[in-house]
Amino acid sequence: MSISVRAARRAIAIFLTFFEGVEAFEEGDFAESLSTEKNYLLYLFPVPNFLAMDFIEIAPVSKVLSHTRYLLTLRSSEGVYRSLLLFRLATGSVANDAPLTSEHLYVMESACPHLGADMSHADIEECDAGVVAVCPWHRYDFDMRTGQSDTGIDLAWDAIARFGPTNPTLPHQFFSDFSKVALDEAKHFSLLLSRLAALDTAYGSLPIHAALWSSATETAHSLRSRLAIVHLVHEARGLDVNPQTIAKFARQGDTESVEALNIIHNDELTHVTAGHRWFTFLCAEQGLDPVQTFREEVRLHFSGHLKGPFNDEDREKAGLTRDFYEDLAGELREQPKLELPGSKAG
Repeated sequence: MSISVRAARRAIAIFLTFFEGVEAFEEGDFAESLSTEKNYLLYLFPVPNFLAMDFIEIAPVSKVLSHTRYLLTLRSSEGVYRSLLLFRLATGSVANDAPLTSEHLYVMESACPHLGADMSHADIEECDAGVVAVCPWHRYDFDMRTGQSDTGIDLAWDAIARFGPTNPTLPHQFFSDFSKVALDEAKHFSLLLSRLAALDTAYGSLPIHAALWSSATETAHSLRSRLAIVHLVHEARGLDVNPQTIAKFARQGDTESVEALNIIHNDELTHVTAGHRWFTFLCAEQGLDPVQTFREEVRLHFSGHLKGPFNDEDREKAGLTRDFYEDLAGELREQPKLELPGSKAG
């Protein structure tokens, strides 16, 4: 029994196999599709006719020790390089000589998709949902079974990847603006992580709500809705509460936290400005009134009243005049459920 790997331009498949034949698969099948007595598929991107590819034997499974990480650098026939990390993780009391299943072997990209950190130094942690790899730079965590990350795909990158192809009239400045938003958010996370460490605590030690991600799911169908709810409701709310938070730290004499929060607040002002700019751009393209369209988006895709007190000065700097948000409530009754990629509705 050995591990085999084949690198191709569009896919990398890794098998633990007895080399006694495989079942037929349709284009786009995923890892959970294959689990027989003879074969265990460990890692697979969707790829047409992947079983027609040749495979290269890497190492006997007996040489893949538990709690050890292996770097595989693969080159395709087109000269494209891919670096992967192979993990063998024992669960519970499983020893190195115990029967090996696909649940014990994991393969992932060697670089964090956020900012490219080397994941060979990632912490491996157990949680209620399973085993996660935690990026050493910004603590982004990735489920080792599904690749899902609660923080791995920034909403700014999501806006570019999700809505860019379906909105061909967007100029290059849209992509520049949201690339800056993404990099700003990474900077903010680093600033807060550093302050938490200095205060002898850690990111994740306190509970948080998932309202932002619920709204991202609710608005996944429309760039106009996403800009309205995520940037002109949620991020604009940050403009309201940040000055109060900064004042609390200032009263405690915590100048380091004040400096960090001032940087974050000033950046968030530019994020709301970007949201307003591209929301009004879309409205102009579609012949819609921005104020009335925004209020309708909130009614349909947000739950509850927009709460004051409002930071009218900074909101107006970002383009949000009072007629956008005063006396406004959303009528959404149930927040959408967050689903893992590939999950099917019941």
